[in-house]
Amino acid sequence: MPDPCNLPEDLPLGALISVIFRTRIIILNQHLRQFGLSYGQYPIIVYLLDHENTTQEMLVKKFHIDRGTIARMVKKLEDSGYVIRRTDPVNRRAVRLFPAAKAKEIARELIGVDQEWEKIVTSSLTEPEQEHLKRVMYTMSSAVLHHLHETGCNECRELSSEE
Repeated sequence: MPDPCNLPEDLPLGALISVIFRTRIIILNQHLRQFGLSYGQYPIIVYLLDHENTTQEMLVKKFHIDRGTIARMVKKLEDSGYVIRRTDPVNRRAVRLFPAAKAKEIARELIGVDQEWEKIVTSSLTEPEQEHLKRVMYTMSSAVLHHLHETGCNECRELSSEE
């Protein structure tokens, strides 16, 4: 029986990683739509659930996204009732972010969305294969971050120090 997805078996590693990443976006968006959220907002709201009282600048550094994009995403999350923004009392230019009650109410479901994706993507693997895959992916991630660090990528230096 032919593969209904027509995925060639000789795809390079980068293309395979891209397929997994793009399908993750599609699956997460399908689940997040019920909350009025999208894939781009997902990591911010999940991060804020565990890191209350963070600044927009911290989000810029954490996610390597420009200030304008972070500001627009946070504004949309605030307008949707998921985030509370407060001016920092010490530094009036800084904005402190907190998850709103609406975000806290759906926290378990939000985390479940990513867990569901992980179940889907690893469904054809045994538990030992899943553990092996995670170790291999970790090793690959470390290797590429190390390479970029050694070649002077400042952004990647910040990323590798956060992991």
